[in-house]
Amino acid sequence: MPGWTTGRGSAGSLTCVEQVDTAIVGAGFGGLGMAIRLDQAGMRDFVVLERADDVGGVWRDNQYPGCACAVARR
Repeated sequence: MPGWTTGRGSAGSLTCVEQVDTAIVGAGFGGLGMAIRLDQAGMRDFVVLERADDVGGVWRDNQYPGCACAVARR
């Protein structure tokens, strides 16, 4: 997908930094939604930064007793 970049070294740290117009912090629901909207608007000079190895944000990292979600848990 245009606008998505990765630049991880062997230790998992960012090895190359490019200047972009927009930086989205977090690959959770809101961050991915923002990336989709930017792409739909033709704005492809952005990067999504995520601390974890996978997308999902708080839904991936936390449990909410009694709350349901349509995302399968691993």
